[in-house]
Amino acid sequence: MSETPFCMLTDGVSCMAGCPTWQLSRFALGLVPRFDVGERYFVLDLHVGTTAFGSGGCRGTVPVRHPVGAAPIHVSWTRTTQHTAGVLGALWAGEAAVALTVTVPDGDGPIHVQGWPGAKVPWTALTGTTTVTITDFV
Repeated sequence: MSETPFCMLTDGVSCMAGCPTWQLSRFALGLVPRFDVGERYFVLDLHVGTTAFGSGGCRGTVPVRHPVGAAPIHVSWTRTTQHTAGVLGALWAGEAAVALTVTVPDGDGPIHVQGWPGAKVPWTALTGTTTVTITDFV
């Protein structure tokens, strides 16, 4: 009985290529699932950069595990401050600000987000479309 040899070019590519997809989505969109807390709990962790060379915005979807068959959450953010050219490259004029929009499909219930700007409670329940301007991030 002969074994089929493992071919890195064909067999290994599909198993390794799946990781960057969800990792990049979490990093770029800023909603990180917290399954240890609950099924519809997320931490807001935006990484927008601090220079004009960073991304000007991002949009995408975050899958939701519960209820089964729930529609994904839509996330988009856009940098709202203008930059000026400086001696060391492009610098942001004033405070950097980001407009963040999170859309939770109707009928699936709210999601709970930790770290929502201006929230008075640790976990903010979001439903429908919510937009906020964030100025205090790193």
